[in-house]
Amino acid sequence: MSNVTYSYVVLSFYGDLGAAKYLAFAATVTMYACVLASNASLVGFICLDRELRARPMFVLAASLFANQLLGSTAFLPAAAAQTLSSSHAVSPAACYLQIFGLYSYARVEFCTLAAMAYDRYLAVCRPLRYGAIATPRRALLVTLALWSLSMAWVAAALAPSAARPLCGTEVAGFYCQYYQVMQLLCGGVAPANYAYGLAATALGVVAPLLPVLYSYAGILRVVFTGRGQARSKAVATCAPHVVSLLSFCFGCTFQVAQVRFEAAGLPPGLRGFLALYYVLAQPVVVPLVYGGQMAQIRQRYKRLLCCPRHLPVKDHG
Repeated sequence: MSNVTYSYVVLSFYGDLGAAKYLAFAATVTMYACVLASNASLVGFICLDRELRARPMFVLAASLFANQLLGSTAFLPAAAAQTLSSSHAVSPAACYLQIFGLYSYARVEFCTLAAMAYDRYLAVCRPLRYGAIATPRRALLVTLALWSLSMAWVAAALAPSAARPLCGTEVAGFYCQYYQVMQLLCGGVAPANYAYGLAATALGVVAPLLPVLYSYAGILRVVFTGRGQARSKAVATCAPHVVSLLSFCFGCTFQVAQVRFEAAGLPPGLRGFLALYYVLAQPVVVPLVYGGQMAQIRQRYKRLLCCPRHLPVKDHG
């Protein structure tokens, strides 16, 4: 790598769209507006409705919806600006800020899904003790803790590199990725730092994964050994969470694999799709799944959009 330092980073996945850049800009802005409207409305429903915010599952769901706002805000406004840019360059400060937003989003997402898995375990496997163990106050404290710790973890990981100059410019992606930016740092990266990065990634995955595996081991016992009514209730209770968890794990697995192991042999179109899936799937899937499958939220949407006299709200545990 040369000794010349640079004050910008180029995102190489953006190409010259010609006149189509205005259509791409409009599509990106429209998607961002839809993500904001859907997730913000769900957060608002839960925060303003006394019955919803009194249930731990909905407190955790509000955290999940708020996190979709963080992830989409870290990517979509910058992506919209890049569609109109001719250089596709960003400053190091903007690049690190985007990394902070996207990595915080990923950690909060996984930790929130892990907490929701344990909540579902208590609801299905320990229903008589659920009210005593899972309280709204505890759910709120867990939410505040996982947000604070996740952001502190990411900030601590970024701090040593943020002040170092760049001796390269190209990042192969639609957004800044820490592993690729590290390879642009002057002086290179020591093997110990790569090992630390892999260890931190593994810990960030294993720690939230353990409560998920424990919780669903218990839930699956109920599904396979319980009677028809218990089985169907367990499936209905966990379905939105399972869909969200699988969608997120799919996106994370391929994103980490292609960045860490430099999957240059993959077709560019597939690499681009996987990169976009990682940041866009959850903000779209989560509000659709929870808003459509949770009866309490669905009925409140109907009450807002339709005549409330004909749509009484019925809450079911």
